[in-house]
Amino acid sequence: MLQAVAPECVEADEIQPGATAQECALNARYAVSCAHKMGCQVFVSTYDIVEVQPNQMLCLIAAAMAVDMKRRLGLANPNPNPNPNPNPHPHPNPNPGA
Repeated sequence: MLQAVAPECVEADEIQPGATAQECALNARYAVSCAHKMGCQVFVSTYDIVEVQPNQMLCLIAAAMAVDMKRRLGLANPNPNPNPNPNPHPHPNPNPGA
C-alpha cells in the first residue's frame, strides 16, 4: 500500500516473502521505515504490524492517505520537519545569573 502512495520510497526487492516470524518482523520494520521516508507521522510499532493490530493499522493507513492527499493537492512539504522553529530554546532564561 505504501508503494502505491510513494513508489520512490519503497524498494520491492527489500520485501521478504514473510514465511517466517523473522521475515515478518523485517517487513514490519521496513514498512515503518518507508512510512517515515514518505513523510508519514507514524504512531505504529513493528509489533503492531506483525500482530496486525486493527486500530494501529488504521492509523498507518490514515497517515499514508494524508500524505497522498497532500501530494495530490500540491501541499507536500519537501522538508517534513515537524518543528519549523530552528531555535531549540524558544524562551530566554529569565535568570541568566542563576
